[in-house]
Amino acid sequence: MFASDFVRALTVQPEIQFVKVSTYGDGLTSSEHANVLLGLNKGVSGKEVIIVEDIVDTGYTLQFLRQYLSSIGATSVKMVTLLFKPDNFQFDNPPEYQGFAIPSDFVVGYGLDYAQKGRELEAIYTLI
Repeated sequence: MFASDFVRALTVQPEIQFVKVSTYGDGLTSSEHANVLLGLNKGVSGKEVIIVEDIVDTGYTLQFLRQYLSSIGATSVKMVTLLFKPDNFQFDNPPEYQGFAIPSDFVVGYGLDYAQKGRELEAIYTLI
């Protein structure tokens, strides 16, 4: 949801690729290990890349993607995220562009899910 809204707001014509990476699976906590579930279909060598992420929690996925994209030749790798959990973040380089900082609560809605449920909700809710 956030990626769609972000792309519509751009004033340049982006080349869009989707990568699906997970550190949560169906759980409530990060496994601290990134699993690539769907990879790139074109190279990024010599390109400036912006990773669009709905939420950044511990940062393991972000760190993995930054290293991976740089290693295959991206000239720069930056990130935009709708939600950022600064209390959970484990690295020194947070997303360059952040919508909202939120507490450590688990949230669903607006594309965010828990075990593939809740993505369809129009707003963001704390899971209790």
